[in-house]
Amino acid sequence: MRSEKVTIGKIVSPHGVKGLFKVLIYSENEDSFFSHKSYFKVKNKKIDIIKKFNKGNFIVCESATIQSREQVAEITNEDIVISATDLKKNYKNKNEFFHRDLIGCKVINFNSEDIGNVKAIHNFGAGDLLELDGKFPYMIRFEQVKKENINLKKSIIKVDLKILESN
Repeated sequence: MRSEKVTIGKIVSPHGVKGLFKVLIYSENEDSFFSHKSYFKVKNKKIDIIKKFNKGNFIVCESATIQSREQVAEITNEDIVISATDLKKNYKNKNEFFHRDLIGCKVINFNSEDIGNVKAIHNFGAGDLLELDGKFPYMIRFEQVKKENINLKKSIIKVDLKILESN
């Protein structure tokens, strides 16, 4: 059985000529991203990624296996992935989840009326948005969903439509 891969970042461009490269992380923060560093793979090959410094929205990094701009070019625009089984997650905390856990969840209002299912999660720079597959014509700002209203065991997310309508 093949393990599901989870993309946690991307190598976006070279930085200089000595093999440094810029990484865009998809994790909540750098600590979360680098807590998985022993599992990083790019193009199905294990890679060590070491932070050098921040540059704008990117982290400039190095790797012992990459010494030139040409070597960086071979992995530019490639995803940094880890196996789903290697994700370090505190399952004791029921309010902790990954975006992929929310895809497919049924979204209902407080009257238990079906609004739709989570089709995708987007972030255009102002926070995460839930896109639904139903007739609900709007995206839902994730910050307006209280964590206690997310039940992953039942795959249900309850939302307060009054809050959504007031914004």
